[in-house]
Amino acid sequence: MTITSQAIIDALAGVAYLIDLHSHIVSIGRRGWRMFAAESGAPEVAEAANFLNRNLFDFVAGEDVRGAYCRLLERVRQGEPQVVLPCHCDGPAVTRAMRMTISPVRNGRTLKGYLFQSIALAEHARPPLDLYTFTAHYPESVPLIGMCSLCERVCPPGSDEMSAAWMEAEGYYARGGSSRVRISHTVCPNCFGRWVQGWTGQPPLEF
Repeated sequence: MTITSQAIIDALAGVAYLIDLHSHIVSIGRRGWRMFAAESGAPEVAEAANFLNRNLFDFVAGEDVRGAYCRLLERVRQGEPQVVLPCHCDGPAVTRAMRMTISPVRNGRTLKGYLFQSIALAEHARPPLDLYTFTAHYPESVPLIGMCSLCERVCPPGSDEMSAAWMEAEGYYARGGSSRVRISHTVCPNCFGRWVQGWTGQPPLEF
């Protein structure tokens, strides 16, 4: 029996994808991707093939954040067997705590790429928040806000993500925030500082 690499990644739990050494997405676990898109109310992104050959860093906002991701990948390249990170991926009516792992993929001793795998650890229902409805497609004239994938806090429109006072979504609404915004999924400076310090053994980034 011949087992392909696609069959293996399709069988992995959660959301799994493989990037090459140039950070291009070369394979995605289709079953887990479709299931997660359906559970998140985002059927328009259910077709994994639409994301193949895209650069992972197309989906990572901010030069400092990209730099920190590069440090994590470099740590794995240098021999770390696996990097484990907490993260969130929430829907309008659910909070979802997840664990993401980054692992090296080798052919013998030669590094060929990196495997990302995210598994849901806990889900809790909550009153629906429109801010987490990602199916709306707004024009570029609509304000853009950053949303931290770790702590779920948001950066108000027009603010500098590196110096802004990030806030909970409930606080954002309490201050008159609108749901008519475009979301940039990123990581706030505080959370990324903890990532770098806690999981790579390096000093926190200076933001």
